Amino acid sequence: MKIRMKTDVSGSRNGEPWPGRGSTLEVPDAEGADLCKAGIAEPVAKKDAEAVEKATPPDDTEQRQADDDQQPQKGPVTTDSAPAVAKTTARKAAAKKTTASAPAKD
Repeated sequence: MKIRMKTDVSGSRNGEPWPGRGSTLEVPDAEGADLCKAGIAEPVAKKDAEAVEKATPPDDTEQRQADDDQQPQKGPVTTDSAPAVAKTTARKAAAKKTTASAPAKD
């Protein structure tokens, strides 16, 4: 069975590297059926066996570019939690004032 590789496969097959994406390969029928079922390859019709694929599939690897917005900022870290801290401190101070430290005397 002649198949065309739909993806790049790492490793080797029978001691040889797998052919690249878009390349054709002759394999036993059972192996070709398994590769096609897994989505790794597709069967090649006899009339298309000699045709060369002209279009290249898109490269689906993730590309990252350096971006100033994504770089960690250097310097002191500022937060907007200062008002919340002040409120919490004020509540604690108010609680101390209203709580008696000694039992009330009758």
